[in-house]
Amino acid sequence: MVRASTSKSDSKKTDHLLALDGAKERLHLFKANLLEEGSFDAVVDGCEGVFHTASPVIFSVTDLQAELIDPAVKGTLNVLKSCTKVQSVKRVIITSSLATMAFSGKPVTPNVVVDETWICDWSSLTTTLNETVEMILNLVNGAKTYPNAYYRSIDVRDVAVAHVQALEIPSASGRYCLAADDLTSLSF
Repeated sequence: MVRASTSKSDSKKTDHLLALDGAKERLHLFKANLLEEGSFDAVVDGCEGVFHTASPVIFSVTDLQAELIDPAVKGTLNVLKSCTKVQSVKRVIITSSLATMAFSGKPVTPNVVVDETWICDWSSLTTTLNETVEMILNLVNGAKTYPNAYYRSIDVRDVAVAHVQALEIPSASGRYCLAADDLTSLSF
């Protein structure tokens, strides 16, 4: 059985999930609010493993603290507090982006290892569209060139496998950084 949370009753965000084979019997959606302590109690009740993969992804914010930092930090803490109330929860897997570690001040080259010791410098967050998404948006809108740059990428299916392994392999612990490819792109 899968129990999942949603912040809104938005059928556009859930209809495709509910249409999956077996979803009517095995998928249970709960309304929850990241900023409301206790909001995830019912979601995690009876679960053995909890995957917290939600954090806001907003590229144009007016209030950095309220729109990004509070939901990310307080939201994660609220999910963890709900997990501590339930004896059945054996593992909690929290997912983040490597982008949260990409601002250490060290130059990123193919020989640099990015790991959990890197931290995000909050002062470097922007209130505009980030460069990665802007670059992709430009291509979608017909740009003929792709900037020379260095990128990390991963297939979402590989992330799903890593989640399952983190849950099911008893010796799994600590932090894992996933990046399928380090790519240097050249203009085309």
